[in-house]
Amino acid sequence: KSASLSEAESEYLAQTSASRTAPGFSLRQWLSLFRQRTMWGMMFGFGGVNYTVWLYMSWMPNYLQAEHHLTLAATGIFAVIPFTCGAVGMLLSGVIADFLVRQGMAPTRSYRSLLVVGLTCSALCTLLVPYLPGATGTALGMGMALFFTYLAGNSGWCLVQSMAPPNVVGSVAAIQNFGSFVCASFAPIVMGWLLDRTKSFSLALV
Repeated sequence: KSASLSEAESEYLAQTSASRTAPGFSLRQWLSLFRQRTMWGMMFGFGGVNYTVWLYMSWMPNYLQAEHHLTLAATGIFAVIPFTCGAVGMLLSGVIADFLVRQGMAPTRSYRSLLVVGLTCSALCTLLVPYLPGATGTALGMGMALFFTYLAGNSGWCLVQSMAPPNVVGSVAAIQNFGSFVCASFAPIVMGWLLDRTKSFSLALV
């Protein structure tokens, strides 16, 4: 069943559609995005989000088995906890951002605030993981790290839409995502390299 729009909503959508008839975007203009410090900040900032996600995706089972001697089946059960927490963080990110905007905060500022708070808290939670007792405590610590990571991650996508002109939103989002996955690709490599040399997960998590 299709939803009916009010007259005000229909008028707003019509105006928005008309205002977004964007001019052409040349290759030279696209390349000029890489000369913007903000673009690089967004790539590396979002890289922090995906680095953390890939770190846990690639090494969480090994960590739980090596440090807490869980069976493979038990590892699968405990691994559900962190990503469930991440899903909650993703949902709350939008709820909190909407609340801040309704309270009068500019959208860009609200998204940046959630990014900074989310990534800072995620880093602190990751620092605590090696010191948490038991598999349940560790899984909850990882869960809080991913909760804050996804809280920040959603805001990263919203930040693109609030900052970039309409005709470059797609390009800025793609560049940010590509840069972040380049950063993230180092997570399993760095973790494995440090693990080989220290025989401990602690330094790699730090």
